[in-house]
This record gives sequence, structure tokens and C-alpha cells, in this order.
Amino acid sequence: MLILLELAPTLNDKEVHVPAEPIKQLIQLVETAAFDLSQGEPRRTALRILELDSRRRSACFAIDVELLCSPTTLQNRLDRHLRTLGTLWIIAGALFLIPAAIMLALGGAARFVIHGEPFARFFGPIVLSMLGAGFSILAAGGICVGWGLMQRQSWARIAAIILAILALFHPPIGTALGIYTLWVLLSDDAGGEYERMAKAA
Repeated sequence: MLILLELAPTLNDKEVHVPAEPIKQLIQLVETAAFDLSQGEPRRTALRILELDSRRRSACFAIDVELLCSPTTLQNRLDRHLRTLGTLWIIAGALFLIPAAIMLALGGAARFVIHGEPFARFFGPIVLSMLGAGFSILAAGGICVGWGLMQRQSWARIAAIILAILALFHPPIGTALGIYTLWVLLSDDAGGEYERMAKAA
């Protein structure tokens, strides 16, 4: 973040003297904002003066302000998102159980319902049962991944990323869940932080 600060200096014959009090107030303001943005977690604040333009009536500073999250802040952020993400994957897995149960039931009843055509009578139940089994696998995968993320299991992050990539091709809910999953698990130092959380679990 770049802050431009223009101050009224005290002039003499050779150099510009910038009053120190506005600089102190700026530093306090930035530190207060950094503390508020981190929701009460301490942050390290780095101020660096980039350039000084001395003029007869003013001194213009370009100050680069770098707000650095503490490891505790990053961990708290990831922890909050993992709870939400795990819950969403469990819900998604539970929703897949509905078509799985329907397909398996139809597959079991198809051989008694379909009459006359031998081809349909033979392959109809097989296709419906395979679809039901596929939905069951997706349901189990979603529930397991959601549980693994909430329990900070080491395998859950990679499994969630794989499922998220597959979910991107199933709009709109699957796409939204996939994007959210990738954003949480691939942003910043999420990989290293998740490994530390998994070892501590």
C-alpha cells in the first residue's frame, strides 16, 4: 500500500526540516489499522520512505506501508475457512446420496419392470446400478473429504483439491464449491500452514 504524505516544512538556508509529529501520528494510525484488520491479532508493520521531494513550501513523501500477517493470523484465517469448507463438502456428499439411492432402487426394480426387449432387460439394470454406484462414490468422497478437512488430516488437502478440480465442470454449485476450495487451499502459504496444523492435530 502506497501512502503519499505532504507536510509543511520549516525552512532555512540549506535544508528542509520536516516536523516529526505528523510522521509519528501516521505510524500510530497505520499500526492501529493493521491491528483492526487482523481482528485483534498483532501484525508487524514496516514503513519505508521511497522518495523525498524538497520544495520551498512543502516536502512530499512517498511511504510504502507493508502489513505483514503474523503466523497466528494466517492460521486463524485458514482454520475458519476449513470449518466452513469441510461442512460444505459433507453437505454436498449427503446430497449425492439422494440420486445414488434412486438409481440403485431403479436398477433393482428395472429387471421386474422391463418386459419384452431382452437387450433393455439385461443392460437397463446394469446401467442404472452403475450410475447409482458412481453417485455413491462421489457422496462418500465428499463426506470423507469434508470430515478430513475438519479433522486436519494430511491426505484431505490433496483429495479436496482433486475433487475441487472435478467439481469445476459441474455448474453452478459444483463450480462455486470448486473455486472456493481452490481459493482456500492454494492461497498464500496455505499448503505449509495446513501441514503444520495436520501435524499438530
